[in-house]
Amino acid sequence: MGKRDYTVPAIEKALDVLFFLKDHDHQQSTLTEIASGLGLNKSSCFAILRTLQARNLVAFDEDTKKYSLGLAHLELASAVSAQVNHIAIAKPFIERLAQETHITCFLAQRISANTVMVVEKAEFREMIHVSFPIGRRMPITGGATGKVFLAFMSEAEREALLADMGLVQYTPNTIVDWDRFAGELAMIQTRGYAINLEEYTSGLNGLAAPVFDEHGKILMTISAVSFSSVLNTENIHSIGEQIWSAARKVTRTLGGKFPLTLRATEEAEPARTAPVTTIVPKPLIP
Repeated sequence: MGKRDYTVPAIEKALDVLFFLKDHDHQQSTLTEIASGLGLNKSSCFAILRTLQARNLVAFDEDTKKYSLGLAHLELASAVSAQVNHIAIAKPFIERLAQETHITCFLAQRISANTVMVVEKAEFREMIHVSFPIGRRMPITGGATGKVFLAFMSEAEREALLADMGLVQYTPNTIVDWDRFAGELAMIQTRGYAINLEEYTSGLNGLAAPVFDEHGKILMTISAVSFSSVLNTENIHSIGEQIWSAARKVTRTLGGKFPLTLRATEEAEPARTAPVTTIVPKPLIP
C-alpha cells in the first residue's frame, strides 16, 4: 500500500462550520444563517451542528436559537498552549547549542503519521550556514530527525508505518537495507541521538536527539544540520553528545520521563558528557 493523501468531505464541512462561528460577525448564528453562509443543505447543517454539540465543540442557546463555539475549544487551546510552552522552554537551549557549535539547530515535531516539521530554529549567522525555515516538513524516513521518532515509537506502530512507506532512496547514501536500518534505530535507543550522513540531502549531515514528555513519549527533537564538510565524521559524535545532553536538560526541565533504554545513561550522566565542540570556519579559497 502506498502513501495516501485525501480529505473527508463531512469533516471538511464540520470544520467550515467551526471556522464560520469563529468569525467575529458569526459568533452567534442561527441554523439558517450558518447553512446560508456556507452554502450547505439545511438538514445536513443541522446534523453537523448536533454532532459538534454532542462533543461540546458547539453550544446552542435555547432562548435565542443560536449556535456558538463550545467550551471544548478551551481544552484544545490549553493543549496547544502547552505545546507552544514546550517550544518556548526549549528555544534557549538550541540557541546556546547554535552558538557553541556554530551550526544550525532546530526543534521538530511529528505532525502526522509520516511527517515531521520544524517548529523553531536557531542559526549561527557569522559564517556560511544551512538555513531551515520554520514550517519546513520532512518525511519521517528522511534524515536523523525522522530516525529518532521512529526509534522511540511503539514497535507495532513503527512496523506498520514502515510497511506502508517503505525505505525511500533519497540519495546514494540513504540506508534502504532493512537490517542495517533496524540496527540504526536500536543504536539510537541506547545512545540517545541519531546521525545522518548525507542520507536525505547530498552534501548535508545531521543529528537529532529526543525530548520526552511526562509519560516517556517523544515530544519533539533537538536537531542540527550543516554541510558535510563542516559537520563531519571527525566531530559528529562529539556534537551528537552535546545535542543529547541538551535534550536531556530540556526533558528534565519539562518534567519528562526517560524510557528504560535511556534511563541508565541519564542516571549516570556527569555534568557534561563530552567537551564542547566548536566548529571553526576555514577560510574560503576563491
